[in-house]
Amino acid sequence: MKKIQLFLLIIFSIGILGFIIFMANFKILDESKEVIINSKKDSGNTRTAILAKSEGNATINESLNLYISNINNSEEQKELIFLMSSGYTNEKDIKFYWKNLDTLVVEYNKDYDVFTKELKTINVNPEVNIEYKAK
Repeated sequence: MKKIQLFLLIIFSIGILGFIIFMANFKILDESKEVIINSKKDSGNTRTAILAKSEGNATINESLNLYISNINNSEEQKELIFLMSSGYTNEKDIKFYWKNLDTLVVEYNKDYDVFTKELKTINVNPEVNIEYKAK
């Protein structure tokens, strides 16, 4: 009888330890963190395009996010214009540049899932038009 109790205690302890290791390694409860990769100002020095990478966690894939913001505004007022995602993202799979003062060109890898794709800004003044090229 004591051998069965000892065996069950060992199995239970291994199960608890395994669960703790699982939770720690797979970031199930962690918040997704966003890291700014690149930013480019327009020729008038009034707006900036910002590329950021969201790291994801166990339930959310990594994503590449492109924002536009007026330079004098805080980062909280940036407007999301493009979001693409996959199990693993590479910042080389998206390129962007200012074609002129009011047009931003975005070139991206067509193999990604695209969730947000705005054609012009709403909250950024003056308005910015966005052109997309899937490669």
